Amino acid sequence: MRSKIKIMWNDAVLLSPDAKTKKLSKMETIGFLAAESSDFFIISKPKTVNIETKKKHPKKQPTFYFIPKEMAERVEII
Repeated sequence: MRSKIKIMWNDAVLLSPDAKTKKLSKMETIGFLAAESSDFFIISKPKTVNIETKKKHPKKQPTFYFIPKEMAERVEII
């Protein structure tokens, strides 16, 4: 049985290498832990929301999400 997981993580926003404004968007992803590598969480059936705007991200539902472990702030089995 796959574990349901919630990950709070930072999504990097960089419009171009020369852009002066760079920021990290706080995101929350809930889905099923499909796999885990030394560098990534691979989440199936992910539902992701931008914490600040409360908007779904991305607008079209992906099948999988690859979240870099270095970007994760908190991971919970739910």
